[in-house]
Amino acid sequence: MQVIHIVMHAVLKQAVKEGILGLNPADAVERPKVEVAEWKILTEEQAQHLITATTGTRYGTLIYFALVTGVREGELLGLKWSDVDWTKGQLHVQRQLQVMKVDGSVLVPLKIKAGRRHIKLGSGTLDRLALHRKHQEREKQARGARWEENDLIFPNTIGKPISSRNMYDDYKRLLSENGLPDINFHALRHTSLSFLLDMGTPVNTIQHRAGHLKASVTTDMYGHSLGHSEDELRAGSKNYLCLLQSNCSQNKAFGN
Repeated sequence: MQVIHIVMHAVLKQAVKEGILGLNPADAVERPKVEVAEWKILTEEQAQHLITATTGTRYGTLIYFALVTGVREGELLGLKWSDVDWTKGQLHVQRQLQVMKVDGSVLVPLKIKAGRRHIKLGSGTLDRLALHRKHQEREKQARGARWEENDLIFPNTIGKPISSRNMYDDYKRLLSENGLPDINFHALRHTSLSFLLDMGTPVNTIQHRAGHLKASVTTDMYGHSLGHSEDELRAGSKNYLCLLQSNCSQNKAFGN
C-alpha cells in the first residue's frame, strides 16, 4: 500500500506542475503504515554469544559484520576489498549478490540511491577485517591456479561468490550447535538495527545505516524495539557499543 501511495502521489504532483490539477488530492491522504510482524531477533547476550561461538569458523567474520553493520545479506556477499576505505574507516556499500534462476549468482549495482551508502567502522572492526584479509591471502596461495580473483571480501574457498544456500545451511548448523534461536540470517540485520534504536541512536543515522529511502520506513519497521527497561537499555547500550567498536576482549580474536 505504501508503494501505491508513493506512486500515486508522484503522478498527481506532476499533474499539478503541468496545470492539469490545482491541488494534489493525495496530500490529504495519510500515508499507510507498514504492517510488520514481530521478527525473531537475538538479545544482546545472544548476539555476543554468537560472535564468540563463531570465531574461528569460516563464516565468523561474515556473521560479525552482519551484526555490527546491519547490512543486508546480499550486500555483504557483494562487498569488495576496494569498498573499504582504511584511512577514513568506512565501508562503501554499492552492490549486492543476486541469485538468478539461469545464470546463478551475479553481482549487481544497488538501484536505490539510499542503498548506496558509506558505513563507519570502528578501529577494532578494521583490525578484524585486516586479519580476515590475511587469512584470505593464505587461502589464495594454497589454492594456486584454482583461485578466481574477484576482489570479494567474503568469497567461497576458490574466490568465487558464496553459495547463499551453503552459507545458510552452515549458519543454521552453528545456531543449533550453540543453543541459539533458530532465526534466519536476515534477522541479524534486524537485531543490529533494533539494538541501535533501543540505544537512542538518531533515526536518521539508523536510516542511513540501513539504506532506507525515508526515516519513516525505519520507524515503521523498528519502532517496536526490544522492549527493554531503562536499566537494561543502559547496560545493553554499553555492551553493544563495545561490539560496534570491537573493543570487547572476545571480539579481538580472528573469526573466519
